[in-house]
Amino acid sequence: MKTWQRRFGLVALTALAGLALLLLLAWGVTWLRFRLAPPPAPLNQPQFWSHHGLTAPGIEKNSLPALELAAQAGALGLELDIEYDFKTNAFVLLGFDTPLYEVFTRLAPAHPQLQFWLDYKPMDQGDPSLLAPRLRELVQAQGLMQRVWVESWHKKALVYYKQAGFRTLYWAAPRAAPGSLEGLQEWHKIRAYLVQHQHDGVSGDVENWGPDQRQALGNWPLFLFTVNRRNELPPLLAHTPLQVILTDRADWLSQGEVR
Repeated sequence: MKTWQRRFGLVALTALAGLALLLLLAWGVTWLRFRLAPPPAPLNQPQFWSHHGLTAPGIEKNSLPALELAAQAGALGLELDIEYDFKTNAFVLLGFDTPLYEVFTRLAPAHPQLQFWLDYKPMDQGDPSLLAPRLRELVQAQGLMQRVWVESWHKKALVYYKQAGFRTLYWAAPRAAPGSLEGLQEWHKIRAYLVQHQHDGVSGDVENWGPDQRQALGNWPLFLFTVNRRNELPPLLAHTPLQVILTDRADWLSQGEVR
């Protein structure tokens, strides 16, 4: 083999080795970022938010009048179920025909402290790459991007809403039995998903909350539903990253912060 061929081969091997090293370093940095990424900044104090508004004679849960009653009671946040109506091409309250923009225009200006937790129920319907920008356009038009949270169980679809600039909550509902090794492993996978996509919190039913979640999630912000009994609060408040408790109680909504 000629000298120039040997030199060329050596240079090519060196270049390939260098490229492999750079790729390995890039992978290592990414892995560390996912593993060591800190959770989002928490609220100063856990808060009570309304679960679907407050009912009264003739007023149903998740309706605009129910949400108005909760806001008037002093709620700092509202959790409302929404869906996309493909007939009218609009986001609406689930179970009602009320457009989401009407909810915003009626409540947001009159209650500047109010946060909106949008529980997007059928997020697996439609194309999230198209619907997420539509929701962003609606929310931005109202100047509410810093007051809206989008929640869903659908992992792939929720990522599009995160990429659209929303604060996102992943609704976690593990299937494994609490306290089992499988349950703990499932919660560690949930944390890995939260870290990878930098969602702003994890939400879940208070009945599913226990040692597995505390151990796996660490300080990841927690949004729980639904609590209406005073004796349920102490063990929840012992968990530092608790952010929001959904409740049906008007007296807790008027109190605002969880004490």
